[in-house]
Amino acid sequence: MQLAKEFLIGDIWDYEINNVNILEELGQLNLFMIIDLIELGNKCDAEMAESLLNKYLKEMTLEQIAEELTYEVIGNKPSEKKEDNVEEKWTTLSDVLWSFFNQLQSLDSNLSISEFRSMSTKSMYKYAEGVKERHINNMNLELEKMYMDKVMLNQSMNGKLKECPRLDPDGSLHKETLQEKLMKLRAGGK
Repeated sequence: MQLAKEFLIGDIWDYEINNVNILEELGQLNLFMIIDLIELGNKCDAEMAESLLNKYLKEMTLEQIAEELTYEVIGNKPSEKKEDNVEEKWTTLSDVLWSFFNQLQSLDSNLSISEFRSMSTKSMYKYAEGVKERHINNMNLELEKMYMDKVMLNQSMNGKLKECPRLDPDGSLHKETLQEKLMKLRAGGK
């Protein structure tokens, strides 16, 4: 059951700036924290948040609600692989988010801090997957270019490369047709 629509990173940072540790408070089943998070995640007032909490309590225990809110505020359920989970050196959710932002910046310097703040924690993971795919594609293109440079240099040194290879509109390597070869011969082999 989804308890909140979304948590914006900026809202989490603004909330924790007052020395409030969201994860610690949820771990202690702080009722005020749970209501504040329902209010923050659903963009509603305190009265509506309390009403939602009462509705959730009919189907879940307070511990289950706190656990689900923890996953929702983080934006993702933890992985079964230990190395993918949050490190113990981080003490607040803000620390985790800053670390995530810094890691994203190492691959995508186009993401500004204001764009990151306005991103939801759920979309943060989708954005990171896109950055990862883009990085892998760029690296594959770079490796392919380096390989082709070496192949063409080798062919050029062995006398097999007479002219620059070209691609057809479909992306395949252009092979000279019989008609093109005949036209070259007629033009004097140029």
